Amino acid sequence: MPEDYELNSKRRKVHLEVLGAPKSRVTIRIDRIPKDEQRKTLLDHLNQILDRDDILKTGVNGLSLRVHSIAPFSPTTECATVSFEASLPSKDLASRLGCAGSDFPYQYSHDFDGLTPLYSCPGGAELCSVIAVPGLGSHALGSWKTPGSDQVWLRDFLPQDLPKIRVLIYGYDTTLQDSASKQCFAGLGCTLLEELVDFRTRDSRGEDGVLRKDGPKRLLVTRESATSTGLVGTADQDNVEIPADHSGLVKFRSQDRGSYRFVLKRLSKLAKQPPNKVSRKPAETMMHSTQDCLKALAFSGMNSRQHDIKRAAEHTCEWLREHQAFKEWSSLRRGMMWIAGHPGSGKSTLMKHARDLVEEVFKDDALTISFYFHNRGSDLQKNLLGLFRSILHQVLELAPKAVPELPAYYHRQTQNVSEEGEKWEWDLNQLQDFFKLAITRILSKDPVNIFIDALDEAGEPAAADLITYISDLISKLSGHGQRLSVCCSCRYYPNVIPECDIKIHLQKENRNDIIKYVQHRLSTATSDPHLEDLVSTRANGSFMWARLVSEQVLELTRQGETLRKIYAEIERLPSEVSEIYREVILAAKNYPNTLRLLQWTCFSQRPLTIYELQWALALEVRTDWSMQQCQESENFVPLHRLRQRINALSCGLIELVDHGDRYETRHFAQFIHQTAKDFVLDYGILLLSATSRSLESAKASLHCIMAECCLQYLTAVLFRDDIDDLLLVTENTTAMDAEARVVAMFPMMPYAAQSIFYHMRYGQEIAGYAQNIMDILQRPDPNFCKALVKLKPWRESRGHSLQSPKHDVGPVHVASASGLTELLSRLLVNFSLSTIDQESKGRTPLSLAAEFGRADVVRMLLATGETKVNAVSKHQWTAAHWAASYGHETVMKHLIETEAMNFSLKNKRGLTAAFLAIDKGHEGILKLLIRSNRLDLRQTDREGRTLLSHACTRSIGAFSTNCRTTDKTIIQLLLKKCPSTIASRTAWTGPRYSMHMLCLETVPELIEEPDNGGRTPLSWAASNTTYDCANVLGSLLRDSRTNKFSVDKNGATLLHHAAANVGHRSTEVVLKTVKLDLEAKDSRGRTPLFWAVRAACNTDPWSKHSAGKSVEELIEHGADVNSKDFDSRTPLHWAMNRRDYHVVRILVQSGNADIHSKDKDGHSPLSLALQARPTTAMEQDKQSFWSNSLRIFLETCSVDVDEIRQEDKDFWSEWLQQPLHEIAAKGLALTKSLIGPELLEA
Repeated sequence: MPEDYELNSKRRKVHLEVLGAPKSRVTIRIDRIPKDEQRKTLLDHLNQILDRDDILKTGVNGLSLRVHSIAPFSPTTECATVSFEASLPSKDLASRLGCAGSDFPYQYSHDFDGLTPLYSCPGGAELCSVIAVPGLGSHALGSWKTPGSDQVWLRDFLPQDLPKIRVLIYGYDTTLQDSASKQCFAGLGCTLLEELVDFRTRDSRGEDGVLRKDGPKRLLVTRESATSTGLVGTADQDNVEIPADHSGLVKFRSQDRGSYRFVLKRLSKLAKQPPNKVSRKPAETMMHSTQDCLKALAFSGMNSRQHDIKRAAEHTCEWLREHQAFKEWSSLRRGMMWIAGHPGSGKSTLMKHARDLVEEVFKDDALTISFYFHNRGSDLQKNLLGLFRSILHQVLELAPKAVPELPAYYHRQTQNVSEEGEKWEWDLNQLQDFFKLAITRILSKDPVNIFIDALDEAGEPAAADLITYISDLISKLSGHGQRLSVCCSCRYYPNVIPECDIKIHLQKENRNDIIKYVQHRLSTATSDPHLEDLVSTRANGSFMWARLVSEQVLELTRQGETLRKIYAEIERLPSEVSEIYREVILAAKNYPNTLRLLQWTCFSQRPLTIYELQWALALEVRTDWSMQQCQESENFVPLHRLRQRINALSCGLIELVDHGDRYETRHFAQFIHQTAKDFVLDYGILLLSATSRSLESAKASLHCIMAECCLQYLTAVLFRDDIDDLLLVTENTTAMDAEARVVAMFPMMPYAAQSIFYHMRYGQEIAGYAQNIMDILQRPDPNFCKALVKLKPWRESRGHSLQSPKHDVGPVHVASASGLTELLSRLLVNFSLSTIDQESKGRTPLSLAAEFGRADVVRMLLATGETKVNAVSKHQWTAAHWAASYGHETVMKHLIETEAMNFSLKNKRGLTAAFLAIDKGHEGILKLLIRSNRLDLRQTDREGRTLLSHACTRSIGAFSTNCRTTDKTIIQLLLKKCPSTIASRTAWTGPRYSMHMLCLETVPELIEEPDNGGRTPLSWAASNTTYDCANVLGSLLRDSRTNKFSVDKNGATLLHHAAANVGHRSTEVVLKTVKLDLEAKDSRGRTPLFWAVRAACNTDPWSKHSAGKSVEELIEHGADVNSKDFDSRTPLHWAMNRRDYHVVRILVQSGNADIHSKDKDGHSPLSLALQARPTTAMEQDKQSFWSNSLRIFLETCSVDVDEIRQEDKDFWSEWLQQPLHEIAAKGLALTKSLIGPELLEA
């Protein structure tokens, strides 16, 4: 056959090539060797494999086969390094061995990528692990080989001298030439750390399967190498200086002499006496920062609602896969689908099923994230801040590389918070920006699916804001990357569902699902299909109705009722779920205790844990109350019976759920469904309350009772004799430890401390209650206000948002901070504000009210005319600072209306209230201040930045490519109000395309407004380094209003500034758009080519290529390479002085560069090249630049060797007196060119 003939011809050709090729030593790695396999066994197997392949037989000398090392790699496998004499390349050898030995478990590789264990102490008793990392472009094993030998000192010398160690080498692909890699040093370091973590998990000698080593990681490198790149070396590590070049540093010829003994001595010392502490490496710090950030994003109950929702009953929701709306949504690259339905129709269940369907389709090929709003949960479970914390937690956990800026931002913010007023919390706008950035990056590679359930439970304003955000996100990413799909569920009211989106109306689709659910639930109770059909029909699309009625049918069946009785009961039941709830509540047998359970479940500030609820159900407002009596009462139910007690008292409307999040697991009480909570809040409380005539009075009365219960509990704890010891925070304990001690003894303490003033505020309208609170707070013994200070370290241990004073204060401070207006009005009758002292941190009642947004309190305090409006705290914060920082607009209005309020006062950081408003993105506060005409727009912070400059700087984040909406509005606002000189100076210093265009749209006259240095927006855009600003530059150049020929105060033209842009896009845009003078000189006589050369020489090595493009562009357009500045230097002089061969090569290869042109000091480029000669073998950088520069001069400029010799006679006489091997070491090729091969051979 022709094909067979061709194939056989190729094989014969390869065979002949192998036969004729010389053999050399080749080393490969063999993985997946079964544990405890002996070297002899491995050798026998390898010889068998060699005999199976003709090319291996002839191309490998079997007698030369040598196993150098075998070391454990995982609990069941080992890894070996093996060498051969072979005429095959190592890559081909590894491939052929794998094919010929396919029936053996071995895996062969030649590049030694990743971690390779070379040696492990027998028994796993090593003192430390030595990990050797080669330099860029180096081989993992070859870097450590003895020249001309197979010996590797890490493998063959070190284990003999230090037997109680483990040795590993690490290989990574960093080929420099023609590499397309985008990895930076930090990325390489992270990859190494990930490899180490993965390797540890495979190690079998620890009890838990994890290799653990004490002591620091150390580096045996020169000081320069260790501290210059940042890959693994940092300044605080134990760097060891070795007097050798790179080769002498890593390759040792002998075990008994030279630098090896120096290294051995040092390693021995490190292995035997490891220090107790070591600072974290950058990569380790980054991993810890990510973990810290994940913990900070997480919150209690973050995933509980999703876990609470039971999966769809068997054979239900199956219609979704074939539904037209779902199929249409699934086919779109950008799409949003709505699941709409009445309360209790099964929206959450269908949402969970939809997510399962999508995950089934995409498997691991897409990022799928979700959030389930939960109105019965904590604040974060039902607001937008909780939503974005949760979904960013998922993104950071599943795709951490998509948003590395988030942990860095968190670390930076928490480290920078130092002032009392700057207790840091997550900012919704910042999180939205981070999420947009993360999704943009992820979509470049993978699809993204987002599921948001029960949007109505977030409230109408929040729901509308979220829909706007999602729509904007989809619109801006319409042409970007992979599929982005969003699915939301919502009730019909509030009416937030857009008309144009894809919708599924659940009540029209779920009838069959309800039938299947009822059949499943009643299958054990009856086989009567008519009964099942009756329940399903009367449900009328409401799963909750079907669930409640099914439970009643099962209960009646357990009681032995007849079918006739059951039919009659179903017919009697109302068709509305709310009416069923009414019947359930009225059927309660213990009204007082049922009301108590409902009040603590409905009106608590957050859901109660099972331990807190145990106490809450037993608390009573009594004058003779004590903890002991409470625990002995019949209402104090043991924990193991509490679930049944809750079910009985609530008639099945309240349940205990487990919140099993990653960081904590707790049990909370909540209503079985949002419709149950809605009914109890609207009707149920009034049904059970015998004394209240209105719903509002009933709610206020219950808040009073709850506040009294909290007060009783706190009083019993705070005035214990041992309370100070329990709350003590020492050097060896933390506030968390103190909290744990208190909670263990007094489970209700967390809630009572956090919520007492919350309940007081909502209950203060009850007649006489404010007087009761005042009596308690004014009581000298026991002094409750003073006792509250004891809770400070404990309350802050988990960042509780306790809106009350944290220091030693009086009743007026407490009332002001807590918003107790009724109490405050009574207190102001007895107290004069002018006599009230500031508390220990300098806080006044006014500043406390401003911090917590108590607008009514602020108005009351200001109305007295006695409050010190400009009083400052310890950190120089006024009430205006607090209101601006937290965005309390109503409070700020009251302060603005007060003439005595000074808005120019600065805090310790030199910031006024306006600066804080900009910092936090509170646009409304800034508008109020500007419209009041009481704001000095020229004010500066202590760095001299104006408000506009501050706003522009703030909007320039590494985490976003566009201005935030709030930033954009703030900048627009300031641009309209600021004097033009301020606007021009500050508006062009940022790299954002959107910011530049925003400035021009808002203040058109800025287009030709020069700054103090004579620079226009056009020149600033030309010198910017980002791609977007090249678009800005193009827009400005096409604008007829711009002066393309303007010159700044230093004589620089537009082309000068463009040439200095290392991104080179600006030069390209300018040269293509407008014809400018290439030889125009600045005030020092330098043309744009000088500026381009200088910029290229000053840039980092990774940007050299793009930086050199500007030089090439100018030369191609006719720039004179021999132009001289006022010092008679040419661009080539500049490049030679900076020893930048890349730029030298560009200039010389242009064909016109004069290497003999002399500057005012008599130096020519040629003489500068000769002066750069190395004086010692250690000057590697000089040697490279010197030899490369002279070589290109010889090759390109037709330089006579005699001419070079004449240029520096002293050098040549010194050069020829050196030993020939030293001359050769400094550049054999160049030496031959300069002195002739005959002389060198002689």
